[in-house]
Amino acid sequence: AIIHRPAHLTDAQAAALAFGGTTALHFLRDKGELQSGERALILGGSGAVGSAAVQIAKTLGAHVTATCSQGNVPLVRGLGADEVIDYRATDVTRSNGSFDIVMDCVSATRFEACQPILNRGGRFLLVSGDLMQMLGTLRKGPQGKRAVAGVAPERAADLETLAQFAARGLCVPVIDSIFPLDQIALAHARVDS
Repeated sequence: AIIHRPAHLTDAQAAALAFGGTTALHFLRDKGELQSGERALILGGSGAVGSAAVQIAKTLGAHVTATCSQGNVPLVRGLGADEVIDYRATDVTRSNGSFDIVMDCVSATRFEACQPILNRGGRFLLVSGDLMQMLGTLRKGPQGKRAVAGVAPERAADLETLAQFAARGLCVPVIDSIFPLDQIALAHARVDS
């Protein structure tokens, strides 16, 4: 999937927008069918996929709650999250929250643990998980709740959508560090942290 780099983005910004953005867009819009007015919980809101997910969910009209470490709260709040929770201090699966979507970007929990916080018909979006979790998506939970997993395709149309969001200031690429290509392993380790 290739598009022309939007003139308002640097090469680094364009790469950062595509990396987490295509996954976040696919899971929220296509797999999760997020609707305006719904409530979304993004687990791992400061990571590559999570930071894009916070912004895309807001762009799609959702009320967004995101988790991250205390040090990343200002970043995630600045991305547009309505509420930010320090995951080290609060177990969101035991909170009083109720969500239409729980998007797990960091293998933080399981579908079963989210049953109490998912609304009727709620969707658990498993961006990162193990084989057993993915097999668990084959059956529905109570009250029409379901888990959704898979891989995001790479489509030029999705890159165009992200570029339009960025041009309107709705999705700003987050760049923590820039590595040369010969340090790709270090770059991936940084993203994972």
